[in-house]
Amino acid sequence: RLGRASFANGLASAIATWRERDSIVVGVYGPWGVGKTSLKNLVLEQLRLDKDHPDVLEFNPWPYDDDALPRAFFTRLSGSIRRWDTGKAARKLAAWLRSYSAAVTVGEKVTRGLPAAVPAVLGLLGLVGLGSSALTGFLALPFLTTASALLILIAGALATSRAFSEALADMISRARVDPDIDVSELKERIAEKLKKRKRPVLVVMDDIDRLETADIRRLFTLVKTNGDFPNVIYLLLFQRDIVVRALAKDDAQSGRSYLEK
Repeated sequence: RLGRASFANGLASAIATWRERDSIVVGVYGPWGVGKTSLKNLVLEQLRLDKDHPDVLEFNPWPYDDDALPRAFFTRLSGSIRRWDTGKAARKLAAWLRSYSAAVTVGEKVTRGLPAAVPAVLGLLGLVGLGSSALTGFLALPFLTTASALLILIAGALATSRAFSEALADMISRARVDPDIDVSELKERIAEKLKKRKRPVLVVMDDIDRLETADIRRLFTLVKTNGDFPNVIYLLLFQRDIVVRALAKDDAQSGRSYLEK
């Protein structure tokens, strides 16, 4: 009666018949209250009628912010793959996704967090310098003096050099995953495993326009960064002008260009 069935069936057919290994991103635009979620449900209902339908992951970004978003996304994707497929290759892929999530999250935390902590570190050292003579005597012990000097050097490097922060983040990330595998190589291995899956993964994200501006940017950065994973299809539903404004850095044109890309 609302005339949505033919559109929903057409969209479901376009998704179900996509046979390329390249990732694609499908955006469904519409203002609040127009029925985007109902349309999404019709699409998923139609997809499930196909025996070769994609594996569907409905990811709700609402509860997450900052570095919790990529970790939650890859954790959900990893867990879903384990449920869809119990084979050895799927278990390996799921483990790599968890490692990739940890590596990306740790890197972000170090890159952003340590430079921000520098004033507190230096302030603490200054406070200690004003402490009691007994405390000062204790802190003058050789090993503590060396540690304090090293801490000051690291703090100064972090305060003045983002490159140093990023290098430290990469080192920590690699230690968390595998000393012999960097994050880019791990991503390549994940891509190879995804390419060999018989079914693509359909990631559905709804109500994106209801997020805060910073969270919208994080979400689209997540999709942009991982949009080249093969065999992954994204279905994103939102009000276009709200997202364009959120993505705009200088003017509306930059937001539209980012969204189109």
